[in-house]
Amino acid sequence: MRWLVTTMAVLLAGVPVRADYLSERRSQDSRIGAAQWADQMAVWNGRLYLARKAINDIQRGWTVRDIMKKYGDPDERRRTSDTEEVFVYRGRKTLYRGTIHDNVAVGPEWTEITFRDGVPTRRTEVLQVVEVNGGLATGPSCEYYGSRNADGCVGVERIDPVPAMPSPAPSTAFACSADGSPPPVGESPAPGVTSAALERIFADVVSASTHGEEPARVPHHPRERPTVVLGQVPPQPGDHEPGIAQANCAVSASLPLAAPNQRGALVATVCDRATELRWSEVCDARARPAEILFSMGTTPDAAFERLPVLRPGHRRTRSGPEAEYFTVVVVGHGMAFLPTVVVTSPSSRSAVVVQLQSDDLCDSREPLPGIACRDAQRTIVKIGLGLARRLLTDPNVAEGAARGRHG
Repeated sequence: MRWLVTTMAVLLAGVPVRADYLSERRSQDSRIGAAQWADQMAVWNGRLYLARKAINDIQRGWTVRDIMKKYGDPDERRRTSDTEEVFVYRGRKTLYRGTIHDNVAVGPEWTEITFRDGVPTRRTEVLQVVEVNGGLATGPSCEYYGSRNADGCVGVERIDPVPAMPSPAPSTAFACSADGSPPPVGESPAPGVTSAALERIFADVVSASTHGEEPARVPHHPRERPTVVLGQVPPQPGDHEPGIAQANCAVSASLPLAAPNQRGALVATVCDRATELRWSEVCDARARPAEILFSMGTTPDAAFERLPVLRPGHRRTRSGPEAEYFTVVVVGHGMAFLPTVVVTSPSSRSAVVVQLQSDDLCDSREPLPGIACRDAQRTIVKIGLGLARRLLTDPNVAEGAARGRHG
């Protein structure tokens, strides 16, 4: 989870925080990473609770003297039976229970060493567990005894009570429409459109839409068929990472981005709305950023102000095609923002999808020339509508236009 929180904390820093857990971690020595960890966690929603873990570090043959030599005098000695005694050692770190932003102190951390007939047999630590809300999270993180850095929670046992995970408030900021109804679906598909034809038409439309500024005007042929990313989905049982939802449409094309120090492509696909890209999948993709924003403890309005590229939109033209614009967010070792437009027409059962797939969208040091940095929504929508006019509105124009222009 550490790789996931770092970039988001930088992007949405400044979220107001009022929580004892975060205040206490920030007050600790930053050399052990506590302050940095608290700053990262401050932008998330989630819960705090305790867990117990057996630590296998008691060496065979050790005695009470060996334990006291290593750990010192115990803070408490508790006899649990005629043959069993427990040494309790309390640490400096405070443990908390509640949510990340609303919690109470349980008391100091502790570790217990159990003796049977004077022989140490096991050591148990009580850990602070931090669990982030959201489908992108790969699992809870644990702060072990004596450490304020977080690590994986392997082989731990929860200690009741475990507070409920905070739930997001309903939001319509990313909804497709008030009732979720799809735009009208026509009878016929986009006829005669092949990937080769789409590549040629795509290059023409991109050049016209960007007034020739976009340097990637020559189609290339990737080893695999280009696909449109629809966002991340929660990990499946047994998986350690979130999955990726995709639109695998048979007709697709890709144009490389040739800007300095940039990697990526413009991808276009023509999808059958009945079999390849259902409207429910479009709405799911449009809504997924809301879960990420809630997990980060922020609101859509605050996110739109800091990251305007996240604001979705809708455009209806007089000639019939409708454009649904949104940005797909992919979180890994960093974050990728993929501006996307889905264009439909009442005269066709196909949809045109255009997506900018770049590792560094609108990096202030090396902005992408022309394509999307000045206005991602305007540029991507213009390209999508241009493709739709060529491919969806006239049942005879697409392949003929490709042959006539390129021979």
